[in-house]
Amino acid sequence: MRSDNYMRRFLVDMSMHIGVSILLSLWAYQKAANLFYPFMIILGGNFIDLDHFVDYFIFFKNRFKLKEFLRGAYLRSGKVYLLLHSWEMGFVLFLLSLSLGSRPLMLFSLSLSLHLAIDNAQRKNPLVYFLIYRFSKGFDALVLFPELIDD
Repeated sequence: MRSDNYMRRFLVDMSMHIGVSILLSLWAYQKAANLFYPFMIILGGNFIDLDHFVDYFIFFKNRFKLKEFLRGAYLRSGKVYLLLHSWEMGFVLFLLSLSLGSRPLMLFSLSLSLHLAIDNAQRKNPLVYFLIYRFSKGFDALVLFPELIDD
């Protein structure tokens, strides 16, 4: 694992997610003056990264070291699940928002999709954020994220 490379990618990635979420939140608030909209945008655009913690704790069980987490040490497990990073989930949430007529859910699905688009643009494999694809590859980190794993 290229830990320094991973940490740099992580920090750039988080900065992009936060920046895009803030810009979209400002736009939504300006249009609707509803504080719930920016909340849903920030939630969809950033908190889906909590699934990285799930992958970390699957590998490291009951211990947490921030430095290990930021360096992507959990990739040594050979598995990457990232269950919330899923185009399928974004699509289902979008359809649900349409059927319910829910603008907050629509904004959540939009910001989740923007998060995935940012992540997808940084990957060699354009299919990596389809949960079905990751499942079909056995969640194998080397197959899914070769740019993050040492040769």
